[in-house]
Amino acid sequence: MFVFGHAALGTALVRRAVPTTPLPWVVFGALLPDLLDKPLYYSLYFYSRWFGAGLHGADLGLISGTRTVGHTALFLLTLVAGAAVLRSRILWAISAGVVSHLLLDNLGDAFGTRHPGDGPSTFDGLIFPLHGARFPLSSFGTVGDHVRSFTKAYVLVGEALGLLVMGWWWMARKRRRGAAGDIDKS
Repeated sequence: MFVFGHAALGTALVRRAVPTTPLPWVVFGALLPDLLDKPLYYSLYFYSRWFGAGLHGADLGLISGTRTVGHTALFLLTLVAGAAVLRSRILWAISAGVVSHLLLDNLGDAFGTRHPGDGPSTFDGLIFPLHGARFPLSSFGTVGDHVRSFTKAYVLVGEALGLLVMGWWWMARKRRRGAAGDIDKS
């Protein structure tokens, strides 16, 4: 799943469980694992390509895919500990968003977005390093392969549902503002 699925569906999950959570920070948390891990992996990937090695996946070493540091329970526990120590609603909201992201990614794996030979699963990455000192491997040989993965059914459905949820929220907000305007006119 990508931006709209994580942002809207993840936020909807959190909103349902904890309605008072600051939503902009939940959205940020729902996107945060990918905001960390995808640039981390692809910066190494491009660095390798630009300097002639052409490495990807396991050949890059520890950062072997797009689900690394930000997709671990250690990262989540660090956020939760920070939220608890600082008593920060913002960090709690970010943590809740990260939980939704990890849940949706693992659901994606359960619905067949993984390929045979992908190496460690998202769940294995989640419990890193308990199941071995390796992150899940990138199943994409190139950035183009990653972009083409947008056509997988799970991704398309997730993005479509995410857009529908965003549309629903936009319409509800518009109705509330219209109702507030009607009250002001009377």
